[in-house]
Amino acid sequence: WMQCNAHILNSSARVGLSIIGPTTEVLKKVKRIAKFFRKNLKAALVLVREQERLGLKTKMMKVDNKIIWNSAFKMCKRLFDSRDAIQDALVSRDTLNLSRPRPPTLDETEWLILSDIIKVYRPMYQLTKWLSMEKIPSIGLLLPAILNLVNQILAAQPSDRAEIQLMKTAICQDLNSRTQHLTSNLVPELAISLLLDPRAKDFSFITQSELRNTWFMQACSHVLFQEEWVKKNTGGISALEEVFGSFATATVSSSLSEELGRYASEPRMNVGHVEHRPGKKPKYTLNNPLWWWKGKESTYPLLARLARKYLCIAVSAVPSHRIFSKSSWIRNKKKCSLSDETISNLVFLAHNQYHQPPICVLDK
Repeated sequence: WMQCNAHILNSSARVGLSIIGPTTEVLKKVKRIAKFFRKNLKAALVLVREQERLGLKTKMMKVDNKIIWNSAFKMCKRLFDSRDAIQDALVSRDTLNLSRPRPPTLDETEWLILSDIIKVYRPMYQLTKWLSMEKIPSIGLLLPAILNLVNQILAAQPSDRAEIQLMKTAICQDLNSRTQHLTSNLVPELAISLLLDPRAKDFSFITQSELRNTWFMQACSHVLFQEEWVKKNTGGISALEEVFGSFATATVSSSLSEELGRYASEPRMNVGHVEHRPGKKPKYTLNNPLWWWKGKESTYPLLARLARKYLCIAVSAVPSHRIFSKSSWIRNKKKCSLSDETISNLVFLAHNQYHQPPICVLDK
């Protein structure tokens, strides 16, 4: 029932890019400009010189590639950020006598269309990054993010240009068809994940109160159905309880229903926080629900066990792709004689080295 949702997002994004109209012509011109500076060393050096002169960050242009996720957004964003430098470089004498002819620059209307395209695709780019994370669970935010994309961010507005409205409509229709299995019927695993994620526990992302209450009650019933599994898989007596008895721990509820009732009255956890850094752009980071459950483990021991089981469900195949990419770096032409077992152990160590405590070297 769970597909790679990062792939779904980027497939829907491609549908919006294929709409025939002014946006297509703008993207074609943007790609020609990006290729010109990407494949011509002299032109690239002229661009770097103009970026330094204008006090911009010296970054190479990126070229859109259909098989690379978010490459169209990165191409447009990087070109728009260096707008003045690109215009100066294209009219410079140093780029006149080159083997590759200079592409025409964008006019003011096309720059405005490009800015609108970036605004449409920026949330999808950010959501793809968050869904592809490995250390912070994101299944509890999958449905709220998709519903917000379709109903709010990508909803066509009267103030939008006609071509941008067509692009948003195409993306929404494709995204709705690809995620219908999530939004039409609440799967038990997804319902439990939503309820046990303190960032989405109250289902407030659903605007219809009747539907919100229905889904909340369904999620509660699915959680209560797991009571036998939780008690069966809960660990035995801890070392503290073995020595001090019940005095060592706080009062523990006798059933999952009691814990669920107290958990429902807890305030909802913020989705994320903003880190303000001097001289840099603000950094937006998702809050980790596993930290919340770690602090509440003594209060909700049964629910905490269940949360660890369901919040670990991956919503994207990106982490597994990273492992394959890392294995290709370990086994190359210079290390082609490594055995399968050795490669497996090296990949495991390379991917899990951050989970190990630092090794202290004692001076002799």
